[in-house]
Amino acid sequence: MLTHIVSNFLNLLYPPLCLACEVPLVTSEEILCIHCLATLIQTRSSLTQDSIITNRLTDTIPIHRASALFTFLKKGPIQQLIHKIKYRNRTDALKKLGKYLGTLWKETEENQLPDTVIPVPLHKQRLRERGYNQSQFLAEGIAEALAIPCQSHWLIREHYTTSQTNKTKRQRQENVKGAFIVKNPQQITGKHLLLVDDIITTGATLKECAQTLLSAGSGKISVAVLGVAQ
Repeated sequence: MLTHIVSNFLNLLYPPLCLACEVPLVTSEEILCIHCLATLIQTRSSLTQDSIITNRLTDTIPIHRASALFTFLKKGPIQQLIHKIKYRNRTDALKKLGKYLGTLWKETEENQLPDTVIPVPLHKQRLRERGYNQSQFLAEGIAEALAIPCQSHWLIREHYTTSQTNKTKRQRQENVKGAFIVKNPQQITGKHLLLVDDIITTGATLKECAQTLLSAGSGKISVAVLGVAQ
């Protein structure tokens, strides 16, 4: 009770700010103000099967469904938002954005929910460097909204890979080739898995993850991301 009173008092003195525009949030807002949320969400069409994400992936991998919250433009507001989340360690923001994405997913496909959510993994060395996996917190938020499990250890990044930034599409594909493994294939046999990442550009990493899961026995793969690069 006392903690709640103190928290409310501090919010009056130092109200939380919108992570995008940094104006004070009102009681009903979380992470983003209503104005920024309305402005930033530009990819509602990508909640359908004929999305740009699906088109980017399905040249070689069958994707059941793909969805994203935002369009990601270089030096645009979403890039700024993600940088703020990263450098301020706002893992709470990632989880809440994941819950929002999961809620939208549930509204549009309630009868065909995945069995399990799987974040795109980081190599253990990269995880030590970053301190946390952004995709995992997004995945946890989505899983909570959908009331399904999140399994962060079913898909393993076995090989350390260099950054995909500044690489061509072909170089990105070669960079992640063979980087992932499924240690216990029996866990995923026949399951509909929802693969989660923060940003999709060429789709090379997601393709490799999806192919690894399908080759290990997954019955169906869907994809959810925070942002899709134009």
